[in-house]
Amino acid sequence: MALREPPPHGWSIAVEVDQPFTDGLEVLTIADNGGPVTLDRVDIIGSENLEVVGFQLALPERELGAVQFFEAFPPELVTNAEDRQSLASIEPIDVEPPMVVPDHPDGAELLLGLVATTTGRLERSAIRVVYTREGVTQQQIYPAELIVCASPRVDSRTDCPLEGSPTPTAS
Repeated sequence: MALREPPPHGWSIAVEVDQPFTDGLEVLTIADNGGPVTLDRVDIIGSENLEVVGFQLALPERELGAVQFFEAFPPELVTNAEDRQSLASIEPIDVEPPMVVPDHPDGAELLLGLVATTTGRLERSAIRVVYTREGVTQQQIYPAELIVCASPRVDSRTDCPLEGSPTPTAS
């Protein structure tokens, strides 16, 4: 296994249907001294109504280890700390896949573009990363739960239950 596996983790978010967003919680780091790996594909395991629309890598030079959420994909990355979207200065690898995870102790943050295609409670249980190292294709599964409550519009009153109702409610 070339990539280090993090402990199981998860979070929840309320989003609008058909509006791409960025999940940036995963940091990919090389587990040994074998050099970089090339990402070929990233898939999610779970809801068929939560789709991957793309991915980028934020390089080790970023100011924060990982930024959990951006409202769009690709994310609009800004460095002005007064802007509410600016949680860190992140310089992504902004090219089409494949992308190279550098052999660096801080790793590369995976900026995963997702979109909910239907309303309701959607669940991702894991992320599958397909990569190539020295000509050999491998895959690794990251236990990374995400609960998405998707509705036609989201405001501060949108409820995203972790248990119970399969449909979010807004009052």
